[in-house]
Amino acid sequence: AGTLLVLINSAREDASLQGVGLGLESFERVLASSFGQWQALRLPLIVAMGILLLGRINSWLLAGAGTGEAPAPRRWWAAWFVLSATLLLTIPFSGHAGAHDLRTTAVVNDFSHLGFGATWITGIVALSYLLPGGWRRRGEDLPLSLLAPTVDRFSRVAFWSMTVVVVTGTINTLLHVGGWSPLFDTGYGKTLLVKLGVVTLILSFGAVNHFILRARLNEALKESGPSKHAAILRRNVKTELLLGFAVIGTTSLLVGTAPPA
Repeated sequence: AGTLLVLINSAREDASLQGVGLGLESFERVLASSFGQWQALRLPLIVAMGILLLGRINSWLLAGAGTGEAPAPRRWWAAWFVLSATLLLTIPFSGHAGAHDLRTTAVVNDFSHLGFGATWITGIVALSYLLPGGWRRRGEDLPLSLLAPTVDRFSRVAFWSMTVVVVTGTINTLLHVGGWSPLFDTGYGKTLLVKLGVVTLILSFGAVNHFILRARLNEALKESGPSKHAAILRRNVKTELLLGFAVIGTTSLLVGTAPPA
């Protein structure tokens, strides 16, 4: 739906620039551009990914956790990786990175930034909603024996994902802002500062989860006792998820704003 709205909005802008009403010619001009072609490529990729996901995500999310379900085969993951990587590439190629003088550097950096950011926020969604929700459908709360190792594994993924996001985000700032003055004096720079503030909050919650709550949950698991830290963790990851949506919101504003560099 988002991709269709982008194409429709682009056609409306084209019609406005041409001084004519919205018609087939405007869509043809948009689809003849590099931007329109990369956006249009998203549609068959999304349909293919939807077919791969259909009816699989709930069973495979809990695979190996006492459900008797087999994990997804490697050929499924290979197909998913190719489709998702291509879908992800359509964003930098149709955005600011694709128009940069250092195009290859900007595209590779933006692709890495988006990929690791997506890995982090998808893990947060799984940890806060999908995993406990799938388990409760069995009539039980998520046990500590599953929560503790899941948090332990994801915290490592999240740590390195956010590390890459911070590094690539810094490079993006250098590529698209170019200096201290535009960071504070332009709309793009001010929006980026808001995004950086939200990311700093995310990092603080992530640090608590990684360095404190993870250890507390593992200790409770070894002692085979209940842990109050599970509730704290759930609250933290839900807060992280809300902050992640705020980052996506500010990023969408950046995408629609011309960078000063």
